[in-house]
Amino acid sequence: MAESNKKILLVIGHPKKDSFCHALADSFTQGAKENNNNQIKIIDLYKEKFNPVYDLEEDAPDVVKYQEMVTESDIITFVYPTWWFRAPAIIEGWIDRVMTTPYAYTFKKFKITETELVEKLVGNFGRPIGKLKDKKAIIIQTYGSPQFATRLWFFNLPIRRIKRGCFNVLGFKKTKFYPFFQVPFVDENKRLKMLKKVFKIGSKI
Repeated sequence: MAESNKKILLVIGHPKKDSFCHALADSFTQGAKENNNNQIKIIDLYKEKFNPVYDLEEDAPDVVKYQEMVTESDIITFVYPTWWFRAPAIIEGWIDRVMTTPYAYTFKKFKITETELVEKLVGNFGRPIGKLKDKKAIIIQTYGSPQFATRLWFFNLPIRRIKRGCFNVLGFKKTKFYPFFQVPFVDENKRLKMLKKVFKIGSKI
């Protein structure tokens, strides 16, 4: 059991309450509660009817509320199915709308060179500077596909894209992935092992 108390934000992105994703989320929560000092807040995006469409307008009140929850958290845990080798649109949209600039990151102007020719060809550009450097992320994903299809044919794209292009950019100090493959096709014993593993992940926080 973990000794330190953590503030955990759990974000669930599956429309069915009786889904295996929700079962994984419940198991993770139970494990995290093994340490009575841990504080857990849960965002069920479908239950809250979250609108994932980012319109580039000012952050809406619900988004500001989520940003405050992120700020207060030490660990943000996502539980979602992998559809078309990416997170569901409601998860992607939550990241789009909540992890905005200047809240989650800003830009630093980076000049390649003072040489006029290079400036004309390349120009100046800003590199993102993440502002969530005290955060950790845990990603619990389910797949219908087998492991070799994701790792060999698609080069771990569902993991690499969101880690490098999102959480690394935002400054997260660590992002850990726990993928579970062939979920619709495995037997009950394998599912129980998956649930026990997620319980253990939560209990070690």
